[in-house]
Amino acid sequence: MSEGDRELVAALHGCNQRGGRMLTVVDLVEAGSCDVSVAGYLCAVMRGGSSVLVGATPGGGGKTTVMCALLNFLPNETRVVVVEREGVLHELPERPTCVLAHEISSAPYYAYIWGETVRRFFEVGRCGYWVASNLHALSLIHISEPTR
Repeated sequence: MSEGDRELVAALHGCNQRGGRMLTVVDLVEAGSCDVSVAGYLCAVMRGGSSVLVGATPGGGGKTTVMCALLNFLPNETRVVVVEREGVLHELPERPTCVLAHEISSAPYYAYIWGETVRRFFEVGRCGYWVASNLHALSLIHISEPTR
């Protein structure tokens, strides 16, 4: 197993909060969560080196499941670096590298990012690194009322 494959397996294992076997894209299609044409498109763009942000309802919406299923289609030899602390974003290896944050959230969990770290995360995405993360979204378009 290559170094990139070992990093990917470790990163995906670190995302597995509920234990058991991580689901695949095939599992998602068979469950009716995604149709085959959308699944094929997503796998193809991931194989081409796209970044991915998955948004869904908080807690149990399947964000991590979808993200991890798609990360399996990263190009061969892609390094995966987990943002376990902000400094990681200043120490990235040469590309091809996928920078993985488990979630964009202020919650105090492993590899969750917020504030300045989120800004840096997206900056490295503009510098040729691929980024992958999850975020909470109540709908495709969510507009909050201003706080008073």
